[in-house]
Amino acid sequence: MVVNIRLSDRRDLTALETEQDSLKRPWVGYDPTATSQEIWDNNRGRYVVSEKRLHDQHYVTFSRRGVVVSVAELHNHERVSDPGPRSEKIAFIGRPLAPGDTAYDHLIGMSVPSAGQNPVQYIAIEPPNGTGGAPVLAEGNTVLLTWNPAHSDFYADGTEPGPENWSTGGRRSGISPGDRVFMLRQGVGARGLVASGYATSEIYSGAHWETRSKTANYVKVQWDTILDEPGVLAIETLSAAIPGQHWTPQSSGTFIKPELVGHLEDLWRDFSTGGAGEPPPGGGAGRQNDPVRRKKVEDAAQQRLMRYYYDQKWDVVDTHLNSPYDAVAKKGRKVLYLEAKGTEGSGSVVRVTRNEVDHARENPTTSFIGIWSDIRFGDDDEVDQQSGTFTVQPFAPKKTELKVVDYEWRPSKPQK
Repeated sequence: MVVNIRLSDRRDLTALETEQDSLKRPWVGYDPTATSQEIWDNNRGRYVVSEKRLHDQHYVTFSRRGVVVSVAELHNHERVSDPGPRSEKIAFIGRPLAPGDTAYDHLIGMSVPSAGQNPVQYIAIEPPNGTGGAPVLAEGNTVLLTWNPAHSDFYADGTEPGPENWSTGGRRSGISPGDRVFMLRQGVGARGLVASGYATSEIYSGAHWETRSKTANYVKVQWDTILDEPGVLAIETLSAAIPGQHWTPQSSGTFIKPELVGHLEDLWRDFSTGGAGEPPPGGGAGRQNDPVRRKKVEDAAQQRLMRYYYDQKWDVVDTHLNSPYDAVAKKGRKVLYLEAKGTEGSGSVVRVTRNEVDHARENPTTSFIGIWSDIRFGDDDEVDQQSGTFTVQPFAPKKTELKVVDYEWRPSKPQK
């Protein structure tokens, strides 16, 4: 068994980042001029993986743009400190392999899926059906959880980041931290996928969500995308695009077939971000529900836009904390109002507030928006500065280009 790590292009760490890094790495990512030992030393940690699952892995591979570029033998693992929300993550212990080693020759150059936010994949290296051929890839497990609005409310009061845990139905095992999770809306009305995330626990038993005298099976989930109601990636679309999967399970806990996971991820990403597929009826852009990750995306886009104008000799001032625009750029008598938007999606749909729109309409010739789309994260959980596409354009939104996705309600005073 193999654990594969998807790498971004090399990013040199600052002196402060290296000092704070538990592995004291000067850089992370893939450098085609680096030796196998250097790739290993700079990318062997830090990751969120199941320690239990690592006992079944014998090798670590590193891939770039869907191709395995380095192979190492896995001996053990260790917990290392991490400055992020998790105080600890996992680093691998092992040795890089070289040409001539059987495992290296078998795995190097192998194609693996390049989509998905989690950089960790699990691979079974046995040939399919024992007949020889390419290794079989299984990106951990990908599980469907189900929700019927007639019995419970997935959206609850609308607060983020969504329910912390959810029932796995009759499934009592087979899910580990890092496994992919999709929420399937069932019952009357729109049926289909409404959310995605990652398991942060194994399955455990607790009081039944409906009948407290009974018990039920649960898994903890960190949601990364939740569509705004009533948006769904419809079962009809799923069935037509991925006919090899059963899309009407009786209860939570059904696994997606490994060979279909990549197709599902592509379909979900296009739909939830308003990319190549039809934008979600409930809002198009979906919601990024990891607050730390979302803040990093927002800050990166802001810095990218300010640097864009700064490099063109504008004086740029950050105003996002107290103005309906993110920055002001001045050059002589010219003044521009700047709005920044960052997204891990295609950028065909971005969220803007009413205040942002009102100000842009009041200043149609001097308002500009910078959109950094297809942002990716490196193995260090930081924005890959080389990823995605950055564009700047006039910000003069027309009424036909806007879609209302929220309301503000001022309730009357309650009667005494």
